[in-house]
Amino acid sequence: MMKKMNLFILVSVAVLLVQQGWAALASQEHRGFFFSIGAGVSYMNSSLEGLEKNLQSVTFERNLQSVNSTTMLDGFGARESEFDIEIEKKDKFSGFGGPLFDMKLGFFIGRVVSLYSVFEGALISGDGSHFEENRGVNYFYEPEGVRSNKTFSNIEDVSDDAVGLFASIGVGFSVYPFFNQTNALNGLYFGFAWGFDGSVARLKTYSDNTNGIVGQFTRYEVGKDWWVSETWLLGVEFAFTKAFGKDDYDADGNRYGFGLLFRITCN
Repeated sequence: MMKKMNLFILVSVAVLLVQQGWAALASQEHRGFFFSIGAGVSYMNSSLEGLEKNLQSVTFERNLQSVNSTTMLDGFGARESEFDIEIEKKDKFSGFGGPLFDMKLGFFIGRVVSLYSVFEGALISGDGSHFEENRGVNYFYEPEGVRSNKTFSNIEDVSDDAVGLFASIGVGFSVYPFFNQTNALNGLYFGFAWGFDGSVARLKTYSDNTNGIVGQFTRYEVGKDWWVSETWLLGVEFAFTKAFGKDDYDADGNRYGFGLLFRITCN
């Protein structure tokens, strides 16, 4: 009789533990709204190249002359010439460090997909360079084509320690393909985001130059979360970002970077 009683108690305890285990697993599922903060370090590389033309332009019309029934071109042998002042710029920056910070606010569709808004920013120290050439150029428009002659050139070429800053805001989604909680890969996710981006880099000892770009970004990420309670998760994330845009003078710029973030999420 005692053996049967002890067996009944053991079975009851085992069933209770299994029920509690399944209840805990059921409570640790992605659901509803979530808020997530990440902090870490980042590598940033940016460049800006542009050519401003026609800042001062003067066009000279040439008169045709006829010598021995042959049409000759007056002056330098050009039918028309133009004088331009041009500015060519090339700015570069690269650096590694932080802090890198981001924030996500969104919701889950089932246990597999999350949609969210994201804000990201970082302040990074590194190395930068600035090249700028101010030049005057004569363009001669000839029947055979256009030829040019540089009349003057002032060049600035500086390299020094620099500081870079970027900020972006956008929307994205993540996919959690391993939603079975007994799977070791549960919590692994892959994400993509798109939005608007602004970045600036400045040489520390050359305050006249600021390399600023405003445009769009795309971000690709992979990460993993671990449940630490029924509400909170800790995780790690690796992200790659590519951005492109223009500065105030319509010069083309781009930025790419890598980020390593440690996350805390409330869900």
